[in-house]
Amino acid sequence: MKRISVYRKLMVLAGCVSFVCAANVGVSYAAGVATSLGGQVVTPIAISKTQDLQFGKFIAGTGGSLTIAPADALGHVPAVTGAVVTNATFAAAASPASFTVTGENGAAYSITLPASATLTHGADTMTVDSFLSDAGGSPVITGGSVVVNVGAKVTVASGQNPGVYAGSFNVSVDYP
Repeated sequence: MKRISVYRKLMVLAGCVSFVCAANVGVSYAAGVATSLGGQVVTPIAISKTQDLQFGKFIAGTGGSLTIAPADALGHVPAVTGAVVTNATFAAAASPASFTVTGENGAAYSITLPASATLTHGADTMTVDSFLSDAGGSPVITGGSVVVNVGAKVTVASGQNPGVYAGSFNVSVDYP
């Protein structure tokens, strides 16, 4: 009889364990939380030209260079090296390029200037380089727009042929 009693006890215990296990099958110990979603659409950055870069009129002489600084005003006589000759009358049309950058108020932006460009007149050329802007090291768009001026240096060869030289260069802006 003792054997049956132990056997019954084991059967009852097994039944209880099965019942407890079956009762806990649907229980989960996972957790969850809701969070917010959001985003902000900002004003796209854009750039438009308001004034071309002009070196004015000059005499080549035995060569040298003319430099227009970003801060130079229209008609400012360019800085000259070598034997290039210019004066206030010749420089009346000299000016830095000027651009308006528009975008998100208070946003930082970067400006990319070319390494060089070429002015041509027929087969004759002059190299323009040392491009520089007055945007500064960490430019910011204030009030939704900002004016940026760009200057550069043109190298004039000795005996450069007279004529009207023309060319172009690209300036780009972007949010960093």
